[in-house]
Amino acid sequence: MSVVELKQLADDLRSTWEGELKPRIEQVESEQKSSGEMHAETKGAVDKVNDRLDSLEARIEKASLAPERKAGESSQEIKDMIEFTRTGHISNPESKVLSSKSSGLEQKVLAIRDESLGGVLAPPDFVDTVVKGIIQVSPIRQIASVRQTSRTSIQYPKRTGNFAAQWVSEQATRTETTGRTYGLDEISTSELYARVLISNWDLEDPVVNLEDIITQDMVLQFAKAEGAAFVNGDGVGGKPEGILTDTDVQGTAVLNGGASFANADGIIKLAFSIKEQYWAASRFVMNRFSLRDVRLLKDSQGNYLWQPAPDGIHGVSTGLPATLYGYPYTIAVDYPSAAANAYTVSFGDHASAYWVVDRIEMQLLRDPFSQASAGAVVLHARKRVGGQVVLPEAINVLKMA
Repeated sequence: MSVVELKQLADDLRSTWEGELKPRIEQVESEQKSSGEMHAETKGAVDKVNDRLDSLEARIEKASLAPERKAGESSQEIKDMIEFTRTGHISNPESKVLSSKSSGLEQKVLAIRDESLGGVLAPPDFVDTVVKGIIQVSPIRQIASVRQTSRTSIQYPKRTGNFAAQWVSEQATRTETTGRTYGLDEISTSELYARVLISNWDLEDPVVNLEDIITQDMVLQFAKAEGAAFVNGDGVGGKPEGILTDTDVQGTAVLNGGASFANADGIIKLAFSIKEQYWAASRFVMNRFSLRDVRLLKDSQGNYLWQPAPDGIHGVSTGLPATLYGYPYTIAVDYPSAAANAYTVSFGDHASAYWVVDRIEMQLLRDPFSQASAGAVVLHARKRVGGQVVLPEAINVLKMA
């Protein structure tokens, strides 16, 4: 996609925000003041605009990762189809649009709906692509620190206490400033696995590469499983400890004041709950439903917390077309939506706060022997990985009332 097209998407995002969502938010506020609640018709309109903003953000992020295409460039198939539509024939001898040149649209030889009249000679085309739904993954690995190890676990020293500097007069005795202590912490790695049996016939006969498709699915399922553990893992049985389940992080949680995102106070307090030295590398993390709610919030000065990037090209190039209270944000499907006592949003320097430890990347074993009597091949995949909060003060969470 060209720079011009990217800029157009960013402009569409900004215009949708300014021209459609903002007026709807003002309407919501007016209805809440007059009747105490938002009208159902207005809610539907707000949801529709939010859907459009979600779609535009997704397209911008996807386009920013795709190779740039020159203006006016299109595939040969598209050019051939346009020519055929305009003239009734195709001049390109290598065209894949039609199997041979056609002199016009009126050439009809077979009646494909009747097999006796030639339908058997015009079989349907089989698309060798399996249609699959999207598997959503929490991208914690992208915002955390990732380390490699050749051992079962890693141990790291951490400072657990520190001394304080003292004032002293010119000739007074200088005593030791005590309080400096250190500890040793550990992150263990555990195993993820997937085991799939495929019949020999399924491997031999399909026109699609079924083994390759299943391998790709294994990669996605491993990413889904570890992403969920990095968010909500309980640390039991070697499973990683999640960001939202860490007791130290929960112990400093900011209370929202309600079970829903009724105002901006919770988000603003969350941003100020960590030390300012972490702000430069900080971001919000939440699911997309929470983001839709937060888009409607204003601070005490009437400024919206969510803002499209002021420079569309810059926003596109970073993959972050918008900000929340001036900070970037990441959408993670495993974060819960607004509900009583739910930890819905995290904020801080996630790279300093959370470590992912890789012991073994995904390994695939193809076993044609153990299930040979059943006429099947076993695909067995495994991976060893761990995760843990290592610096709780670099991150905090928002807890709903």
